[in-house]
Amino acid sequence: MAYVDKNYYDTEFGGEPIDEAEFKMLARAASDLCDAIVTVPIKTVTENIKRAVCYQIELFHRQGGVEAYTGLAITTPGVVERVGDLLYSNSPYSASSTRMFSYGGLPVSSVTYALLRAEGLTCRAVYSRGEAP
Repeated sequence: MAYVDKNYYDTEFGGEPIDEAEFKMLARAASDLCDAIVTVPIKTVTENIKRAVCYQIELFHRQGGVEAYTGLAITTPGVVERVGDLLYSNSPYSASSTRMFSYGGLPVSSVTYALLRAEGLTCRAVYSRGEAP
């Protein structure tokens, strides 16, 4: 299930023009990737989660659309840090040569990760005795 629709992406977020068919595929893939990244299941779709998905849609679109998540993305990151399946690496193809996240080989927008983190959904801490803060 996609966390955003085309109307939200176009009007509220003000995203790049993407045709309807491609948007549906990218929105579903971006939402699935956000679900995979988080360590706490997304139960309520907040504004930050919607924006995180929109930034991920834009990254997929800029990196070739569907090819970005089928293994043919134009980014080939080199691993710098790794925590489980989440990689933080330098991308020789990024516009600003800044670091880029990757999850399972898929490019992840730094803004997407930051917004999910701001929601408290990416905590990798382990609590003893089943107690969470």
